Amino acid sequence: MLNNLGLFIRRMDLARIRIMEELYKKSSSRNFKKTSEKHPHHQIS
Repeated sequence: MLNNLGLFIRRMDLARIRIMEELYKKSSSRNFKKTSEKHPHHQIS
């Protein structure tokens, strides 16, 4: 049971990382200039 839970958590982490990477690529390529122009003090880290 603990093994299955660990695998499940690891799988969820990998999926979340993949989703975050995709969102970051899309937002950084499309909206980076817009957001930096609107909010110069809000830097995307």
